[in-house]
Amino acid sequence: RFPPHLYFSKSGRKIPVGKCSMLRSVGVLLLLAFLKRQNRLRLHNKYLKKHRNTSVHLTLTSSDEWTYFLFSYSLLFFFFPEISKPQLLCLHMPSVSMHFTGIQSRLGFCDQGPMWYCVPKLSVVNEQLSYDYYTMPLEEEVLLRSGRYDILVSSDYLDAPDIVSRPFLHEKKYLSVAASHPLAGETSISARDPRIKSILLFILNGTFDKKQMPFWDSVKEQTNITTTTDYFLFSQMIKDPKIITTTTELVKHYRNDGSDRVLIPLTDPNLTIDYHISYLKSEEQRLKEMILLLEHSAE
Repeated sequence: RFPPHLYFSKSGRKIPVGKCSMLRSVGVLLLLAFLKRQNRLRLHNKYLKKHRNTSVHLTLTSSDEWTYFLFSYSLLFFFFPEISKPQLLCLHMPSVSMHFTGIQSRLGFCDQGPMWYCVPKLSVVNEQLSYDYYTMPLEEEVLLRSGRYDILVSSDYLDAPDIVSRPFLHEKKYLSVAASHPLAGETSISARDPRIKSILLFILNGTFDKKQMPFWDSVKEQTNITTTTDYFLFSQMIKDPKIITTTTELVKHYRNDGSDRVLIPLTDPNLTIDYHISYLKSEEQRLKEMILLLEHSAE
């Protein structure tokens, strides 16, 4: 079943819009777009005001329905840019609730980066999301077999006959410098570049941090490396345009180091990590919706 159960509700009344296939729905959208292009369809402000208190309630019961909803919603705004974001086909939407039913799973993350990047997106469609962060080294296969977690975002490919493990996210480091810094014009750089005299590292001792430590220890021979686990102190220090620090592909989406900073990709192979989605083969059918959601959250 592709479409969601869609109701327009006004004054406590629920009016079913109906169910139709994705192709039919797309066809309706294309027809609306054609009529608009021919100047035979207009959206009037007085109609928008009239239906200002109309709300739409959605219950999404599968990942296919979620994909359908997002696809249709995106097409509407593509064809009808005059519709503001709170409106859908001339109807104001003060409340929209979206839930996946029947998805009960426990997620385990080997690192804070992918957890903080993915979980906010997942929580939008699954309010009962259960997740946790575990510290390496651990036998990750045991975490799945024991039932502690249903799905892992692991730092290694788990090579076991009863486990599915596939690529998920590629994480890499960036050098963060002030826009006025002499290095700001570089398109890529090595952390061993002799022009880099000092680097401030904010670390959380996660899996990626631990993987990098031998590299940074070797860099100390030529560069002054300062580390801190205090984010407040770190955020104050990087206000100084002389300070050089690092960030990552994922972290830059949820941590703002300032609009006046330039991010330069670091070319050192030791400063990358590949995360994998891992789960038991026997649980693949039950977890398929959650796995799909997790993969979408990485986009």
